[in-house]
Amino acid sequence: MKNMKLLIVDDKKVIREGIKGLLLKFKKTLEIQETSNGLLAVNMVLAEDFDIILMDIDMPVMNGITATEHIIKIKPNSIIVGMSLNFENEQSIQIKKNGAIKCLHKESLDISLMDTLKELLPKEEKVITS
Repeated sequence: MKNMKLLIVDDKKVIREGIKGLLLKFKKTLEIQETSNGLLAVNMVLAEDFDIILMDIDMPVMNGITATEHIIKIKPNSIIVGMSLNFENEQSIQIKKNGAIKCLHKESLDISLMDTLKELLPKEEKVITS
C-alpha cells in the first residue's frame, strides 16, 4: 500500500516540528514533507501530489488563503486543512471559502489534528517521516 503524503506549510519551524511530533504519535504511515510559505507549497503541489496539506494562514511571501486558492485551481481534489492562531476569524472563514475542508485552531492542534486525520486516513496506516 502506498504511503499517504502529507505536506505541512508553516513559516515557523517550531510549529512544523511540533506537528511532526504529533504525527509520530498517530499510528499511520505518512510521508511527511514541509515548507515555509504558500508560494513554495504551490510549487511543491505542481511537482507532486499530496493526500493532505496542512496550511497555516498567516505566512510571508504568500499566505495560506491565497495558496489554498491557487492549489484548488491546480488540483481541485486537494484536501487542505487550514491552521490559525485566531480561530473563526475572517481569515479562517476565507480559507474555507477558498477550498480548505476546515480550519483548526493551533492552540488545540494536539486534539483537533488527530481527530481530523482519523477522519481522513485509512485505518491500517502507520507514520513515517522523511
